[in-house]
Amino acid sequence: MRAAPLVAFGVAAYAVFLVATTPARFAAAQLESRMRDRVRVHDAHGTVWSGAARAEIALPGSGWMPMDNLAWRVQPAELLRGRVAFTVDAAAADLAAQGTIARSVSLWHVKGTATGSAAVLSTLSPLLSAWRPEGKLAINVDDLAWDERTVQGNVQADWSGAGVALAQVRPLGSYRATLRAEGTNGKLAISTLDGPLRIAGQGDIVFPSRFSFNGEARAQGPAAASLDPLLDLMGPRRADGARTLAWRIH
Repeated sequence: MRAAPLVAFGVAAYAVFLVATTPARFAAAQLESRMRDRVRVHDAHGTVWSGAARAEIALPGSGWMPMDNLAWRVQPAELLRGRVAFTVDAAAADLAAQGTIARSVSLWHVKGTATGSAAVLSTLSPLLSAWRPEGKLAINVDDLAWDERTVQGNVQADWSGAGVALAQVRPLGSYRATLRAEGTNGKLAISTLDGPLRIAGQGDIVFPSRFSFNGEARAQGPAAASLDPLLDLMGPRRADGARTLAWRIH
């Protein structure tokens, strides 16, 4: 009877040994195979337990975003919670991120922060590239969890010292966007922290790709008149001088 626990412990220890010594390049090949046309991994070195690589992430409609450095390390304590978890440090263009990525039986989990230049947004969408955003981004992800159908968790993004190519006023202000994901739906809120361009509104998301947002934009202070051309692009003028924001993606 006493032999059974010893055998189980020996099997578990051997499994950990295999993971700890599996080359990172082998895991990279498996990842590329499973996520074909979505992830490319280059120069992987180290092991599955602790390693580093360069990578490229496919962006819908806008090519590939290079990740100049991606380093990971297993968190052994998370195995006791039934999760395989890695601490991750990543650098992509002008964006740096640190956090934890974990996989449970049915869900992916992400928690961490990212900071960098708002110019990185130009790589995410052809529409955003035309606006050429400037300023600084700070993103906080609070234990976001998802599977093939649902998303749970909170994300906050702050854009400070904001600017765009279509406006001569610098800076336009600082803004905060918060996302609360609850299953198949999410709630988005945008607010102005400071600055002459005031934006506020609420949005609804149906994952993975339906989005609607309703709000308003207005200018204040000495630079208000200079912002009229930008405001005209954002939405129609109301009687009180503000612009109505009504954005849809289906």
